[in-house]
Amino acid sequence: MLNRGSIRFYINGPPPIAKHIGEPYPVNLADIQQNPYEINLIDSNPKPDTINLPTTTTHGVLLTVRSIRIFDFFPDKLIIDENKISFIYKGAFGVKSIHSVLIENITYVEAHTSILTGCLVVIDSSNYRHPIELKIDNLRKEAAIRARKLIQGLIHARTLNMDFSKYNSFEMESNLEEFGMVKGED
Repeated sequence: MLNRGSIRFYINGPPPIAKHIGEPYPVNLADIQQNPYEINLIDSNPKPDTINLPTTTTHGVLLTVRSIRIFDFFPDKLIIDENKISFIYKGAFGVKSIHSVLIENITYVEAHTSILTGCLVVIDSSNYRHPIELKIDNLRKEAAIRARKLIQGLIHARTLNMDFSKYNSFEMESNLEEFGMVKGED
């Protein structure tokens, strides 16, 4: 803070404002004065026994894809879940980087294919100013296309608020692939 006369300049913004958060002690002070050696603290905020999640059921892993070992000495892995997509990048001898993206944060999915291999590109826009491009190379051609269909189907189903709790995992995968299919695609 810099002072110049009666004007104050704050370098990192104004100081935080103190807010009243409740009583300073959870016990009655009269009880403490009568018997200072026996204090019975009562927890005013009991912790819940269960956590209420918005998703009631999950089917687990829908698809797991690895890059081809011939082209990649340390194969990367892609795991597609009902709620998120995880990219596991493996480096030299146990070095690994895991990046998970929620379905709501995906804005773009793309699959590139060549004669033998394919590539999957996903844009994570959880930070709109700096989106992250996640890319996994050297996938099998069919696996890259199927992963794109499944991810696009998950995005479409999430925007329509569809409930897949009544389907088993096989029916859910086939329905999601159908949602993610491009018109005119084989």
